[in-house]
Amino acid sequence: MRIRTGARQVVNAGAGYDIRLSQKISLLGGFRTDFNNKIPLLSDHYKDYIAAADPEYWNYIHFSTGVSIARPHSKIFLGFTYKYGFSNYHNAFANFAEPSDVYYLGGPQRYDMGLSSHGISFVLGYTNFSSALFGLPLKAAKQAGTPDVLAP
Repeated sequence: MRIRTGARQVVNAGAGYDIRLSQKISLLGGFRTDFNNKIPLLSDHYKDYIAAADPEYWNYIHFSTGVSIARPHSKIFLGFTYKYGFSNYHNAFANFAEPSDVYYLGGPQRYDMGLSSHGISFVLGYTNFSSALFGLPLKAAKQAGTPDVLAP
């Protein structure tokens, strides 16, 4: 039996904002971190190579923005999320800048490789505040303090 991954302490955080442009439209935005807690426990010979290339060991930062549109009994969200990922492991896979017979025409291992990833995603959301979902008539839902978007 082999243990291939360990864990370390990380702190992830996130924050968001909501700017009301009108009674029905809001501008939303935020960010969050997704730092990785995994530590590769593979043999020393190839653990750094695998950890550098495997996105499972990377850290990510997400930025998002969008618009929320309130409608009677529902809310629609349209937005985008940008993701930036980076690796803390900088071991180069190969060094062809300094060829040597000792390293089979490759150079000595360098620790200056930079890996990153970028991603953009489209987000579409829909929330239904219909009183029928709660089993309450509309009048009872208003008295219970449900959101103002229930008003006809």
